[in-house]
Amino acid sequence: MNRPSRADERDFFCQRFQDLLTGRFVKGIVHNMNGPMQILSMQIELFKRDAGQELAAIEALAESEDPAGAIRALVDRAKGRMAKLAQMEESLRRLEDMINVIGKRSQDMEDGVRPSLLNQILQDELLFWQGDLFFKHQVEKEVVLGPDVPAVVAEERAIRNLVDALLACCAELLREAQERKLHLESACDGGCTHLTVRHTGPPFPAGDEAEAEDGDEPPSIPSMAIRLARRWAELAGATLEITPREIRCTFPPAEG
Repeated sequence: MNRPSRADERDFFCQRFQDLLTGRFVKGIVHNMNGPMQILSMQIELFKRDAGQELAAIEALAESEDPAGAIRALVDRAKGRMAKLAQMEESLRRLEDMINVIGKRSQDMEDGVRPSLLNQILQDELLFWQGDLFFKHQVEKEVVLGPDVPAVVAEERAIRNLVDALLACCAELLREAQERKLHLESACDGGCTHLTVRHTGPPFPAGDEAEAEDGDEPPSIPSMAIRLARRWAELAGATLEITPREIRCTFPPAEG
């Protein structure tokens, strides 16, 4: 039986990390979906009540001595229904967004090189990370999305997993910090697309620590996350520049 190559082992490890991350967030994701579900359930019950009241009002309209007043009352009720409908649509949109973000993680390991919108990926990832209740409630997030950021030509899955690894590293480091702030920024400069991640926690693992694979002690979560980020950056055709509390990821211009 042939031993898997080092690259195959890395890909397997990367995939298991993503599966673990999704499983770890299940409780938080269910918690986040519960709010919109409760709103939908409540509004459906109110719709049922309003429908019964309006049916009775319409039946009484024919016998009303003030039909104009009865019609105005019906109009007011209809306006109230429209407001409830807007709340239901917003709740449904939130549920759809969460389901879509989770669904994108069921793609195959390779989903093909194609233009991908970095800003949309960042928004999706931040929504997914709301499943981490520490990240959601205790990390102060500043997100600056550049208005003219072009599409990045790469495997979308590689970009998503790169962002996941960077956020996993920052979230773990911020658990040890008094001031828990995270800054994410996308920008375009000289044809290249940049993603900058900055935090106020302890420094990112140094190069030797992040690359170490042997020894009695297992690597820390930040070290593993940095190694994964480098792997996904390589697959996405990007480069990483790591300083103590900032990582700058650069995607090259699209060819042609």
